[in-house]
Amino acid sequence: MIWVGLHGDGDEAAVVDLTRGWSLLGLSLAVSIDALAVGITLPAAGAPIGLTVTLFGVVAALATLLAMRLAGPIARRVGHRVEVVAGLVLIGLGLQILHDHTGLLAL
Repeated sequence: MIWVGLHGDGDEAAVVDLTRGWSLLGLSLAVSIDALAVGITLPAAGAPIGLTVTLFGVVAALATLLAMRLAGPIARRVGHRVEVVAGLVLIGLGLQILHDHTGLLAL
């Protein structure tokens, strides 16, 4: 992700449509697995189901709407540089998870 953001992928003509075929199936499966994990964890933690489902739905809808409105203008301004930032954020999250679960990287 960082490499492509800095150097390009060499094949700008290849565009993947995530709303069709195997890509849509894979994305749907990933979201479903995440929802399953939340569906198991929240009741086990004693969270009120009605309020939780409502809040998740409202927040997800607003976040999706915001992302759809901002994606085009942001992509036109920053282009591939956003991939560098996204890659660095993912590395940071991975390091945080590694630290939280193993105690490694403690200062």
